[in-house]
Amino acid sequence: MKQNTMKFKTLLILMIPILTSCAPAQYKKADLGWYGGQQEYLDKKISEDTYILEYSHIGGYNYSLQVSKGHWETRAKELCPNGYEGGYEVVHPAYARIEEFVCPQRFCGSYPLVSGIIKCK
Repeated sequence: MKQNTMKFKTLLILMIPILTSCAPAQYKKADLGWYGGQQEYLDKKISEDTYILEYSHIGGYNYSLQVSKGHWETRAKELCPNGYEGGYEVVHPAYARIEEFVCPQRFCGSYPLVSGIIKCK
């Protein structure tokens, strides 16, 4: 019985990273301080009412461009609660507008990012 319990615990420990790596793209500000920092959203104020806004999700088989677009739109509405002009385009990460999201490596091409400039109303 003790041996079965030990096998179960070992299996559980090995499964946790696998299960958590399958989590859907999160909606949060990018944490640039650790590996995987090129994920989630970043925005940069370029004038009083204008922002560059990007959402990136690099890696994982759970990548969804539709989810990325939805997260981009959510952030745009947070930045501009009275509405905004402008929109997004889907770009290769090598051409990101915000420097921290630039990713020229070949594998990044499989995960385009959502990028745009918005002007709040």
